[in-house]
Amino acid sequence: MSKDIKRNLIIPGSLCLIVIIVILNANNSMRFLDFGNLLIQQKLGSNINSLDSYLLHCGEYSRIAAVSTARETGVAEAIKARSNAELRRIFADKYAIYNVHFYIVTDKYGNVLMRTHVPDNYEDSISDMRNVIDSLNGEVTTYYETSEYVKVAVRSGAPVYDEGGELVGTVLSGVRFDTDETVDRLKEILNTEVTVFYGDTRIATTLYVDDIRALGTTLDPEIAAVVFGERKEYSGELEIFGNLYQTYYKPLFNSADEVFAIVFLGIPIADLRDAANTLTVNSIVTGVAGILVSIVLFYALRKAIRASRAKSSFLATMSHELRTPINAIIGMTKVAETTPDSEKKDYAIAKINSASSHLLYIIDDILDMSRIEANKLTLDCVAFDFDKCLKNIEGIIRFKTNEKCHDFKIETDPALPAAIIGDEGRLTQTLINLLGNAVKFTPENGQIHLNVRLLGTVGKVCTLQFDVADTGIGIKCEEPGRLFKSFEQADSSTMRKFGGTGLGLAISKRIVEMMNGKIWFESELGKGTTFSFTITAEICDDYKAVKAVDDKSECDEYGKFDDFRDFRLLIAEDIEINREVLAALLEPTNINIEYAENGVEAVRMVTESMEGGKECYDIVLMDIQMPEMDGHEATKEIRKINKEIPIIALSANAFAEDVEMSIQAGMNEHLGKPLDIDKVMTVLRTYCSGSPKTVKMAMMPQIGAWNRETV
Repeated sequence: MSKDIKRNLIIPGSLCLIVIIVILNANNSMRFLDFGNLLIQQKLGSNINSLDSYLLHCGEYSRIAAVSTARETGVAEAIKARSNAELRRIFADKYAIYNVHFYIVTDKYGNVLMRTHVPDNYEDSISDMRNVIDSLNGEVTTYYETSEYVKVAVRSGAPVYDEGGELVGTVLSGVRFDTDETVDRLKEILNTEVTVFYGDTRIATTLYVDDIRALGTTLDPEIAAVVFGERKEYSGELEIFGNLYQTYYKPLFNSADEVFAIVFLGIPIADLRDAANTLTVNSIVTGVAGILVSIVLFYALRKAIRASRAKSSFLATMSHELRTPINAIIGMTKVAETTPDSEKKDYAIAKINSASSHLLYIIDDILDMSRIEANKLTLDCVAFDFDKCLKNIEGIIRFKTNEKCHDFKIETDPALPAAIIGDEGRLTQTLINLLGNAVKFTPENGQIHLNVRLLGTVGKVCTLQFDVADTGIGIKCEEPGRLFKSFEQADSSTMRKFGGTGLGLAISKRIVEMMNGKIWFESELGKGTTFSFTITAEICDDYKAVKAVDDKSECDEYGKFDDFRDFRLLIAEDIEINREVLAALLEPTNINIEYAENGVEAVRMVTESMEGGKECYDIVLMDIQMPEMDGHEATKEIRKINKEIPIIALSANAFAEDVEMSIQAGMNEHLGKPLDIDKVMTVLRTYCSGSPKTVKMAMMPQIGAWNRETV
């Protein structure tokens, strides 16, 4: 039966479709030819308008130049002194200012005192030139004119008066149309061939004959009869030097209202006609290929439009998400500044702290998404206590669930390993994303459960499954895969109601995939959603011994802060507020701090600290982006004189290539901003040798998102 359908329906149908395409395409080829002619006419019309605008502007430029320079300081005195040298000095820089090509200055009798064009002779009389006559009568006029030296130009004239109001001479300025430079410029602007005729002879053109400009050739007599005889514009299809053009001839009238020159525009049309003929001959091939390409383009266009809309929506949402905490920070800062109530100040500072943490969380998501787009997201795999990781997550989420009276439980498989080797931070980030969404989309008094179980082990590698279930609003999504794509949302109205950047699931999916797992969800609208994902990790059997040492170390260090009073620290940082924050945080350590506001100053201070038996700095915290000299260059200069001093990079750029650049520049380590105070202390303990004392930790600001104590 299927073979009969193929023989009786599909094959004849396909042949009929091809025949129809051929017929339609042949018809479209003829329409294309007509459409091509229409496009030529439209382009010619546009070029004519542009030419008229160009000529008008040239006239305005020459008029402005003549009037302005006639009033220039010193011009009247130079005319009265008949000083050609002084006039040349005054007019030397006036071409570019007013977009004109030449100036002529005369005395009150019409005798030339200065010409700027070639030849630049003077003392001859041009008293019969219309611009000069009008200017000597106190008028400012503009005409298309010809002269002995400049055949076709637009020229303006203006009178020159001395301080007593006596007319002492004239200034003429003009824009030339009779040069190759002018027609080449017009061709570049209009994308068409250009010629200027003086009389019926080409004196400037972009047309070539045997690789030589067709200068000196004459105008077709029939066209000359129309333009010169009937004083009309001419337009038509003509063959010129073997090529077919759609042409336009514009007459230029001089001050005597005579046609003395013509500007020609020509659009080549032969190539377009050849293309139309080729299209007709190849209609079968192009027709079939065209329909296939159309299908591909249709789907590509639909995909591009959808992506564009999604990105536009994302940018609008991101703008809102960023402005919300920024607005809170600005508003609560104002409250803290103006209120005398200490409780209100504390409340405002707490809100500023919360908004700052939220803003940092958003920025981290954006940076993670950027890393994913650039395929530069990496995992930092180390051994960690799996049970402790889950308890930390519970502590973070418990605070949020208590606010909405949720029933929050974590259920774990007894067979789970005590410790695994993996990226604890990225795993925590993924679970916080999913649990945070569950809290957000679950109404008060709902249920949120996290279930963690062991799926199996192969050697020392285990597979774990995490299920985050809630009794929330559910998800209405016809294409489940879209939910995990960047710039995509299952339901834009839900996002408008509940907020969020829409990046969390895309980031989580990438992290899970990097852990050799997969992520999916099941949902029922109005009843809840379960997000599940798996990861693979290596079991760490000897973690108990390591954990015991770490726990003892943590216990010993708890509530204490190292005393570095015997050490000198140089902070190279150009932003004042950043210097103040670092100083406040390091104040309990009693370390001696000095500051450099740029790389040049940092190099100088390190150099001076090594001179005359002085004690050099023990460590340098070096910002990367600074004025005058950046951190990398400053480090390279310091390394020329001191290869031992520890130099630690401080930068908001924390991609792998940024860290590599810091190490290559000679730095010892790279700390990303916002700074993790624990990491700063670790660096000081590492590089400030000796046996520092310990003192009770001062009150430290608790700033940061869920598992980040940052400044």
